Amino acid sequence: MFNLPKPHGGKLAALLNNDKLPTTEKLRVEHAIEHYNQWLETLKNISGDLKVMPEMVSHLTSYKRYIDVELIFDSETDFLYRQKGQLKLDNSIIEEFIPILVTTVFADSLKDKELSFGPTQCFSSLRFESSLKTSPPGGGMSIRSKDQDLQ
Repeated sequence: MFNLPKPHGGKLAALLNNDKLPTTEKLRVEHAIEHYNQWLETLKNISGDLKVMPEMVSHLTSYKRYIDVELIFDSETDFLYRQKGQLKLDNSIIEEFIPILVTTVFADSLKDKELSFGPTQCFSSLRFESSLKTSPPGGGMSIRSKDQDLQ
């Protein structure tokens, strides 16, 4: 129904192809990618309304714990732990999960709607730069936008 972004999958693939990743970690990252694909398949097979939310959150918690503890923290090298903030493996899990959750729980309400999910540029603020002395066209209206990872 929706073409959902896969930021976490992209981060895992980039990590596997990272030249600085210790060779001892490659097998563990490959296993994490398999675990990721299983997680996505499990979420894909869940359908329903608000009643499925606890089940989906349970799968999220289990997967996130696997990445945080088994992949990153339990590593014999400290590469993944030291690079945690740079790699953003843990943050991207939530970023990928939220659109899956929304499109699953609200599937009936969202069908036939033209929606997009994922990173985009969004409206941030509206400002008028005019005064009593100057009256620029349109009242000096200025629109600002901001890049968002999740919309």
